[in-house]
Formats: sequence, C-alpha cells, structure tokens
Amino acid sequence: MSAKLRLIPTILLAGACVIALAPMARAAETPTTYQERVVGVETGLPTTCNNGTAQASSFAGGALGTLNGTFSATICHSTLGSTGGTINQGGSFVLSGQGTIVGGVFTGGSIVPVPGATGHYGTFCFENFWVMGGLVSTSGYPGSFAAVLTHYGTWTGTICNVTFATVAGRATITA
Repeated sequence: MSAKLRLIPTILLAGACVIALAPMARAAETPTTYQERVVGVETGLPTTCNNGTAQASSFAGGALGTLNGTFSATICHSTLGSTGGTINQGGSFVLSGQGTIVGGVFTGGSIVPVPGATGHYGTFCFENFWVMGGLVSTSGYPGSFAAVLTHYGTWTGTICNVTFATVAGRATITA
C-alpha cells in the first residue's frame, strides 16, 4: 500500500474531529450578557487603591439575575465630599453563581449626592449617593453599573462621621 493511501484514514479522522469540535469552539467564543441586581455591605475600612493614588472601598453581597449568586467589588475612588466624587479606573469586581465566574475592572464613573437624601436623627446620620459608571470584563467586553450608596454614621452636630456603608443597584456585563 502506498504512503498516500495509508494517510487517508488519519486525514479522515482529523477532519471528523475538526467538524465535531467546531460547534464547541463557536459556543466558547459567543459572549453572554449578565444582568444582575446587587445588594451588599462594605467589608472594611477604605484602603489605598492598587495604583496608590486613591481610596479603595470593598463591598460584598448577593447578586440576583442571570447568575443568581454573589458579588464582590473593590472600587477606587476620590475622597467623597459634599459634591460627591469620582470612580477611578482600576479596582475590580467579581460576579459568581451557577458555576460561572465573571470578573473585570471599573473603567471610571461618578458619585453624586442624592438631593434631599441625607439626614440625621439624634446621633444617627446617613448620606445617599448615586454611583454610576463603566466596567470591562476580563475578556474585554464592556458593561455598566448604577447603584445607590448609603453611608451610615454618627452625627457630631455638624458632620456625619461615616462608620458603615451599603450598596444596592444593577450591573450589566458581557463576558
């Protein structure tokens, strides 16, 4: 038998493998958009962001939507003042549930005080902020988030000394 004829079974087997695996390769390339409602708490005191130029606040909680699981995020931001602040590039986020993990970084955003949504009762005080901005997944696809950040603290008579924070909102990311 010639060498060319002996290669025919090998070539046919290789071709069958390529045809059989082609749908799986296409499925792996097809991005999925995840839409989650998130509710969480600040998990510690602000630290320095990984780029060394801003504060980093970390949150964790539940995610309800496409994944129905959990979320965690570390957000690099400017110091918050009476006019709000900015979300800087960097930080990180992870959404996980149903055996899927979607991660990425924040691309920037804004933190704006909610008009009329601050106050104090005795020594208890609170501040509400709208937080919105962009995300990018580790696979390079864009996303966005919008939430309400609530600070809780002790009223001194002139300022709210924040000791705790919560966040509730939505995140959409493609990965």
